Amino acid sequence: MAKTVLVTGAGRGIGLAAAEAFERAGWNVVATARDQAALDRLAARGWTAIPLDIEQASATAEAARRALEAGPPSVLVNNAGYAELGPVETVDRSRWRRQFETNVFGPFDLARRLLPAMRAMGGGRVIQMSSALGRQSAPWAGVYAASKFALEAATDAFRVEVRPWNVGVTLVEPGFVRGDFVDAAVAGMDASLEPGNPYDRSRRNLDPWLARVHRFAVTPERVAAVILREATRPRPRARAVVGFAARASLVARALAPGSLVDLVMHRVLSR
Repeated sequence: MAKTVLVTGAGRGIGLAAAEAFERAGWNVVATARDQAALDRLAARGWTAIPLDIEQASATAEAARRALEAGPPSVLVNNAGYAELGPVETVDRSRWRRQFETNVFGPFDLARRLLPAMRAMGGGRVIQMSSALGRQSAPWAGVYAASKFALEAATDAFRVEVRPWNVGVTLVEPGFVRGDFVDAAVAGMDASLEPGNPYDRSRRNLDPWLARVHRFAVTPERVAAVILREATRPRPRARAVVGFAARASLVARALAPGSLVDLVMHRVLSR
């Protein structure tokens, strides 16, 4: 009998690639998305498509109920999320709150609603989509990084807490990923910046830096392969870093003095 996976944010990018990878491996796929057009595309593939805006507690509860009826899923891929970019000073409280609702509160709310079914099945897996920015921050990504730091901190506790019931929890940490994720985040940031803000100079230098970093971006399919591997390996790992650039940046940040890292980033954005 085929097992069932629930993938959130499956309308595009990593979520869609992960759902496809599980389907090829013979799994039943339950996929969520926010907009109807994406849901129609997911349903056309023969998947169970469930609407979910993970920022909303009521929507998360309803999605969990429907997923349990369709599955229940033995693997949850908590992929839905977005990046709130911009200088920390320019991000108001409502945007901070939305970032944490989507990237932290929602994923754990969904996981806790599925845990009783995983216990009843004798175990399960939770894959938490994090980022290399879950262990190192960067200018203009402070709010997003803060949400991923919080996700990682809570997951480190959660992973040990649910281990007695054979529930494995893994953080997947890619660097830059090809697709429109960053483009959408930059567009949202630009829409929120007021004309004449004091960070105009840094903003002009941001695009060339992003272009250089994007040369090392990994594909959604590569991330999806890691997700499938971590969801099915006999002994789940705590973390899985995806891509050479992510590994290199984490090693460099661990070895280099913080003052040196700050100086390099300052020079990149202040030329």
